[in-house]
Amino acid sequence: MQQLMPPIDSPDNLFHNGNPLTGEKGTIVTAEFLNNSQSAVRDVQTELLAILAQAATDAKPDVQNQLLTALKKLFLSRANPFSDIASDGAIAITQALTNLGLVDSNGYVGRKTGEQWITSSKMLTLNPLTTHFKAIITGAGAGGGGAFNGGGSSDNFSGGGGAAGGTGIKWFKVSDVTDWAIVIGSGGTEATKGGDSSFSGIVAPGGAPAVASTVFAAGGTGVAGTGADINLPGGDGGDGQNGAYLLSGFGGASYWGGSRRAGQGQSGSIAIPKAKVPGAGGGGAFDTQKMGVRFYGGQGADGICFIEEYA
Repeated sequence: MQQLMPPIDSPDNLFHNGNPLTGEKGTIVTAEFLNNSQSAVRDVQTELLAILAQAATDAKPDVQNQLLTALKKLFLSRANPFSDIASDGAIAITQALTNLGLVDSNGYVGRKTGEQWITSSKMLTLNPLTTHFKAIITGAGAGGGGAFNGGGSSDNFSGGGGAAGGTGIKWFKVSDVTDWAIVIGSGGTEATKGGDSSFSGIVAPGGAPAVASTVFAAGGTGVAGTGADINLPGGDGGDGQNGAYLLSGFGGASYWGGSRRAGQGQSGSIAIPKAKVPGAGGGGAFDTQKMGVRFYGGQGADGICFIEEYA
């Protein structure tokens, strides 16, 4: 752009018509001044046309807002920052994040877009902005062992605890997932296995049940699943007690926490309460009072799936 052109060469730097009657002379406009004026106008036009060209806009003499439109296209709005990038669509957003260094080579931004706690089987749906997500899925706990103690030498007076369900942890890229069905296992009833939970190739097995004998009641054993980045077994159930053995009968702890302890059976309530922590094993029943009543071990807790979403 040119430097500021000099004003007309007159005492007050203004143009004057002059007056023939009084002999006052009019301002003489020199060729130099006219050439400077023409050059300045063309220089300004060149600068403005460069802005239009950068915005891929052709100059049209009958359109009066082309410069403003071009500037809006080239620069971000201050009235509503970044809204114009969002309105340009997903490709523009990805490009902006890449230019700012906020996305890695896999397209992972890292901004959390949501989370879901899923406690029953369903089809998974995600936030439209989610590109990656982490799934933590846990199988159901097994049921605890029961007890029958009438004072006989072969009576089982304390059931072992059921094992907790296994847990799978895996990161997913949304575009790689083809099966969106989540299956949540149900807690096993007394001395039965917990139901498996599964999602997109991950199988989180239910816990194994307690096993009773006349010598002792073994707690269930936790089993690791398959298909995840990390496959964790559920915690083992505590052994029950027969004869002289003094053991706990606690339900196995899951990834999410511990379970119920063993419980004394009551004549009005012959089953131990269901485990509370997702995937935990049921506690065993015991009868130290020789009531001669069949008591049932606690039901294992249902499985769960936690989804953590990221842009």
